[in-house]
Amino acid sequence: MRLLRCVCFAFLLLCAPAWGYQVISGSQVTVPAGQKIDDDLLITGKSVEVAGEVTGDLYVFGNTVNITGPVGGSIYVGAQTVMWDGAASGSANLAGQNVNASGSAKRNFAFAGQNVTIADKASAGREMLAAGASVAAGGTAAKGTRLAGSSVVFSGKTEGPLTLAAETARVTGGAVVGGDLTSYGQRKPTIEPGAQVRGVIRHVPPKAEAGARRARHKHPIRGFLFRFGLWGVLGLFVLLIAPRMLSQSADSIGARPGACLGFGAIALICAPVAFVIVSVTLVGISVGLLVMGAYLIALLLSGLFVSLFVGRKILGPKRATWAALLLGVAVVALACMLPHVGWLISVVVVVFGLGAEMVWLGAALGRQRATPPPPPPSAPAPAEGTAAS
Repeated sequence: MRLLRCVCFAFLLLCAPAWGYQVISGSQVTVPAGQKIDDDLLITGKSVEVAGEVTGDLYVFGNTVNITGPVGGSIYVGAQTVMWDGAASGSANLAGQNVNASGSAKRNFAFAGQNVTIADKASAGREMLAAGASVAAGGTAAKGTRLAGSSVVFSGKTEGPLTLAAETARVTGGAVVGGDLTSYGQRKPTIEPGAQVRGVIRHVPPKAEAGARRARHKHPIRGFLFRFGLWGVLGLFVLLIAPRMLSQSADSIGARPGACLGFGAIALICAPVAFVIVSVTLVGISVGLLVMGAYLIALLLSGLFVSLFVGRKILGPKRATWAALLLGVAVVALACMLPHVGWLISVVVVVFGLGAEMVWLGAALGRQRATPPPPPPSAPAPAEGTAAS
């Protein structure tokens, strides 16, 4: 669930624009009732209370957040404890350890946390989405409801379908489902007497899902050909435009394996954290997106350096680079598809590939600093016959 909350929190950050909003920060931030902020508003603080009106979108990040005032746009909150009892003209997106929602939104609900509670008076104009270890959902949703967690209880009313994905799920006696009820998990949901399900009730056990996955992976040759084709074309393209970078990065894996392993592990873990920090505390989401874009490109290229290293180990350093690259791509693609250990091999490939990129980048920057600047141009010689001044 910690991973789920981090993903949802990062998603909320991506939704926030980097321009045209007011910013309030502090240990304790209060927007009192009667105050009107005629703009988008971003608040960061340990304890945040919003009772006034915000005409635009509202973004809040803190430890404890309590929102009771009306919001003319959508709400985006990431906090340890979130309490919402207001109205939003857009959607309500709340993420935290404890999420308690009793407000209304004209569009969607999207809640994620360890404990998610949706009160009976809450209402969503479209869909209600909630995920957590424990989810108790009341309220109403006009289009449909989707709930996921270890323990899920639905006691509300949805005009559309209801989807449950949980270890234990229960539909209380006062619940109303206007469409189909579809559940996923080991156990069928408990539907108490008095609950109204106007559509079809369907349960999908995990064995059916596993069978479907096996059916999709009946042809491992297709998977290998897809990986080999994708990585091979990408590798030849990189070899065409940046052969020195590709070759030197691959060589660094054999020359400095410890540095590649260490730098790769640091880059794999710290880059997403840097993305979040840059997005919140520095110059905005635009720089954060650049950081994340560079990180994704580095992940995409990491397998090429390891593939060239493996290919050279098999063919020897004197063979053509393109041949070693394609052979290495084939070997790495096959290794990553091995059952039980393929995922571990994929992680090792990514870590060493990222580390090789970091080592090459550091060496390139060092060479650039060590290169002396060019001498200034000498003065032109005077033409013959010109009198000296």
